[in-house]
Amino acid sequence: AAAFNLGTISWYIWQKEQPESERIDYGRMDQSLQWCLDRHIVPKGFGYVYLARGATPEWLRSWPYEKLLPEYKRVVEQTMRRYAGRLPYAEIINEAHDKTNLFHLSHAQILELTRESCRSARKGAPLVKRQINNCCLWAEYAKTRNKDGSRRWSPHRYLADCVKSNVEFERIGLQLYYPQQDLFEIERMLDRFKVFKHPLHISEISCNSAPGLDAASMRPKDLVPGWHGPWTESMQADWMEAIYTLCYSQPEFEAVGWWDLADYGGHFWPNGGLLHKDFSPKESYLRLLALKRNWGLST
Repeated sequence: AAAFNLGTISWYIWQKEQPESERIDYGRMDQSLQWCLDRHIVPKGFGYVYLARGATPEWLRSWPYEKLLPEYKRVVEQTMRRYAGRLPYAEIINEAHDKTNLFHLSHAQILELTRESCRSARKGAPLVKRQINNCCLWAEYAKTRNKDGSRRWSPHRYLADCVKSNVEFERIGLQLYYPQQDLFEIERMLDRFKVFKHPLHISEISCNSAPGLDAASMRPKDLVPGWHGPWTESMQADWMEAIYTLCYSQPEFEAVGWWDLADYGGHFWPNGGLLHKDFSPKESYLRLLALKRNWGLST
């Protein structure tokens, strides 16, 4: 609460297929939303279309597109209506630029799903700011083609096609898990997204605080290259400070998050938290507090 004034809350859990009225369990979403509100932290939630295996119940994975589209529209509208007035920001669709496409949908289908999901979000919550979230900004995954032979979208190209297809949204989310990239190249990449004239959120970001593997993380086999030498807590703090300073200097960036806060186990990035497993602060957390003080943002 001392470091952040915006928090990404948990999303809901899919349940069994029937009855339809009980397909979604909102318990953990309710709890994390209330945690933010109690601490005057602005919450960002989820709609939510994420075509990944881990975010899709088994019974839904065999559905054809003709059934998927109305189901995602129903869930997004229902979810946004539940939180209308309490959730200023919502990620409506995530990584749909040929990075996660469990159902092997065509580009035309993805664009329709994006457009209709955003419309459903607006029906449920008239004031929510709808975010299209993107990962892998350098599109290294796009070296291979889709199963139908089509060239894969980069995040930038997907957003451009969304605009051409009259998809209505208010925010662009950018994941920035590229600690091995030169900061100049990161700045050049981020600059490319300003052309869409939408406020930008760094929705997810992290880097290592120690070298080697992290068996407790969600990426236990990923050995991340160093930046200016092997990763240390001081190196993590330097990289964090550089990214936050870069984004804070540019008015297009409205928010910069961190994913995850602590190396609690099940965290996404190897040794990527601002806190240790026991929630004691790393140097990066203390550096972030110092940045806020220097910028006159401390309460």
